[in-house]
Amino acid sequence: VSFFGGGTDLRSYYSQRPGRVISTGIDKYLYIVLREQVGFVEHRFRINWSQVEFCNDLEEIQHPIVREAF
Repeated sequence: VSFFGGGTDLRSYYSQRPGRVISTGIDKYLYIVLREQVGFVEHRFRINWSQVEFCNDLEEIQHPIVREAF
């Protein structure tokens, strides 16, 4: 995550004005894996998080991030 930007990354700006860079990283991430279940199962999709969801359509997914990803 960069805290400054805009025109400061243009050669016309930084060639005449010395500067410093301040940035950081965020240790938050999320893995999403969607696999359609096949065979003798009652539901097409199973979503595991702090809860377990069983869905037949993507629109039925309750977890907001997983739903938006697909």
